[in-house]
Amino acid sequence: MKYKFCSVLIFIYILFSSVIVNAQCPCSGGNAVGGLMHVTGSGNIGVLKKGNFRASAFYVYSYGNDYYANDSKTNQGVLKEFSTSFLGFNFGYGINEDLTAEAELYSYPDKTQDYYYFKFESSGFSHISLNLKYNIISLRSKELEWTIGAGGKIPFSTGTDLLPAAIQPSTGAYGFIVQSFLHKGFKDIGLHLILANRLENNFENKDEYQYGYSAVNSLFITKSIIDNLAGVLEIRGDTRTRDKRYGDYIPDSGNNTIILSPQIGYSFSGFSFSIMYDFPVYKYYFGRQLTKDYSAGAAISWQTKL
Repeated sequence: MKYKFCSVLIFIYILFSSVIVNAQCPCSGGNAVGGLMHVTGSGNIGVLKKGNFRASAFYVYSYGNDYYANDSKTNQGVLKEFSTSFLGFNFGYGINEDLTAEAELYSYPDKTQDYYYFKFESSGFSHISLNLKYNIISLRSKELEWTIGAGGKIPFSTGTDLLPAAIQPSTGAYGFIVQSFLHKGFKDIGLHLILANRLENNFENKDEYQYGYSAVNSLFITKSIIDNLAGVLEIRGDTRTRDKRYGDYIPDSGNNTIILSPQIGYSFSGFSFSIMYDFPVYKYYFGRQLTKDYSAGAAISWQTKL
């Protein structure tokens, strides 16, 4: 067991002191996905073995047409509906047995807001992030692993004055990411439990607009069905803090949601494929906002030793 006491204390402090916040519009320029990941195996969410390379891609479609004020459904507003298509790529390389480097690339093939009589539409690259993940605990005999990570976000665009902030593909701001992956396996019954935490922060952009914190906390329960096929249930809490404009909080922004996401994954010859469907079981939106009703997506990854 590898135990780095100071690193653990620092990481826990950063993670939990930042998660206790108020809450961001589902159609914002930030990361639109929650916990979509490959969990058909146990070793593909933490660090990679030395010299191993993994490439992943995923697509998520989201839609919403219900307005909420706090936790109650309310009358429709100026927006009829919104939809987003989100495309992401992840590339990882195992530097050694404890350290993995990753690059993430995100884009929006489409973002649409329908105002009944006209629509705002946009598309484009969102941001790239560069991350390092470090293994804290690895007990193979007990099927226990804990990995933490951190990195920075670089925007592809600084934004435009022609579109509302919520419809722009990029936040136009730099930021940072902190994440944690805790895995416990039960090989005898083909069961895996995974706790995944990810915190994203965006700094203020050139227009003095700052998107709120994003904190995603997921519990994955994955069970083997047959060889190479697994069923997954994700229980996820999404928290978005309020946005700021010119240093002041925007009242109609920020949310806390609890989401159930059934998923199924299949793996073969270094490849894995998964599909998922998100639906919220609890919504709390600050002020009055158009909310996300559902998301559906698919992901594929390939891993090999270079």
